[in-house]
Amino acid sequence: MRTLILDTIHGGLVIAAHLEELGHTVDTVDVYRDGGSISLFDARNGIIRAAYDLLIHPVHLRMDHSLLQIAKEHDIPTKTHHEAVAEILSEWERNKTFTRPEQMVEITGARGKTTTAHALASCLSLSGPGILHSSAGIYRYPGEEKIGHLSITPASVLTVVRKYLEDEMTWMICEESVGVSGYHDSAILTSYEDYRCGAETRSALDCKKVSLKSSPCAVIPGKEKLHDIPQSIPVDSIVEVRGELATYRYGAWEGTCANPLLFLSQYRTSLTLAIAASILLGVQPQGINSFQPVVGRLSLQTQNDRVLLDDANSGTTHITAIESARYLRSTTHISDIILCIGQDAHAVCENLTAASIIETVSTIKPVHIILISSGLSEPEQKEISSYLDRNHYQYQNAPSFDAAQEMLRESSIPPEIPALLAVKTWR
Repeated sequence: MRTLILDTIHGGLVIAAHLEELGHTVDTVDVYRDGGSISLFDARNGIIRAAYDLLIHPVHLRMDHSLLQIAKEHDIPTKTHHEAVAEILSEWERNKTFTRPEQMVEITGARGKTTTAHALASCLSLSGPGILHSSAGIYRYPGEEKIGHLSITPASVLTVVRKYLEDEMTWMICEESVGVSGYHDSAILTSYEDYRCGAETRSALDCKKVSLKSSPCAVIPGKEKLHDIPQSIPVDSIVEVRGELATYRYGAWEGTCANPLLFLSQYRTSLTLAIAASILLGVQPQGINSFQPVVGRLSLQTQNDRVLLDDANSGTTHITAIESARYLRSTTHISDIILCIGQDAHAVCENLTAASIIETVSTIKPVHIILISSGLSEPEQKEISSYLDRNHYQYQNAPSFDAAQEMLRESSIPPEIPALLAVKTWR
């Protein structure tokens, strides 16, 4: 088959390599920077000449992109990167070059993906060995040994399967951005929060729902079933939380789990989703009882006598930052807080805006601010600085998240004041 892959940045080259291995003739074009094995000009001419049987594009590409429009005019079928990954995995399974684990799980959502993935892994690890691929890293269970790190583009699943999945592993959990491939026994949608993708032309939540439409089982937040996901199962129909106790009932399954993290809204949804998914996969969810915070997801630590609450990750929002500040104050019984906030890079799905940073500062009212500005535009930096100056906040600018952490070690900032790390960044 003659295939053209649009986008070489978000896993397109990985997909291309595996398709070529399966016998496809593949061209790649970087639709953002006009790179790849061919140019945009040559790609356009190739589509017009019907030189391709299939176009593969990232789900977040705007649907009115000229190459997609020309393909439509010439009746050339298109697939997303997610769909291509599922087809490659299926082909490997048919060729017996890949033995599918007993339980395959895909997780997507605007926030809570990583925590949900790690919480579910803590449950499934009690049933046998497995592998977890999340934005925090690739982990082998039991033992939670970190063995690698990849982005959560769908194509990374192919690399994890080839490089890290071992024959005796009985389960695999994959965190993925902007949807799932559909190659799973169960999927989880962690959040209904939305943002614009495809050059601000598309709803990311709609993209995720479309990818879940054919799921054999999809655990979703809340009480109501989603009609556009026929096999969706609302988590509240299985799990009820009171304080730190989660009670679950589903068919013949009945029991409880307890964890203080259930008091926190940032963890409550993720833990209940993991409990429900574990039950649906036929595994008792008792791993939740001993589950600990994931690094960058409200983990408490002490550095140089300073208490740090780490909420720096790709899903950080002004909402999580405000809730984290409440948690830090209640935990330390200290009202003064140093707030490290901002954006470390543009490589995230939903950027922190100047307005959201200002709202966070005005709500938390920290005694000192470290602003990470490398992922903010110059107008946004000026808007935030102007607000901080007008309201007489003490603040410093840091070029990166690492630099901000180094500033916290400086003796000029009293170590008895706890710090909240609320930075949008990949980790």
